[in-house]
Amino acid sequence: SSGINAEWPLRPGGKCRMLIDENEELGRQLSQGRVAQLQAELALQKSANEEMQKNVDEMAGFVVMLDEEVEGMQATILHLQQQLKSTQEKLKSANDKLEKKAEEKQSKKEKSTDCDSALIPLL
Repeated sequence: SSGINAEWPLRPGGKCRMLIDENEELGRQLSQGRVAQLQAELALQKSANEEMQKNVDEMAGFVVMLDEEVEGMQATILHLQQQLKSTQEKLKSANDKLEKKAEEKQSKKEKSTDCDSALIPLL
């Protein structure tokens, strides 16, 4: 500071030059500080991006696993549907046979009753 005041009366342009130099130096320091701040922000952003990419990769693997499980479940459902249809068909066939036997039994019973009423009792 004393050097600046000492030169100023002798060289009026010298103080301006010193202020310009000082201003440029402060500008460089600010610029360097801003660059350092931006570099730190960039490093944080890169770290966050890497973490997000890791999460995306994990999710993609999870989705593939779920897709495989869904395909397996769909195959199981299809197989069970086929078994159910087959069992329903067998059940219907068995019920039809039972109904037919019941009808035949009823028909025989009715015929025997008709024959019994046609007999003339002996006295």
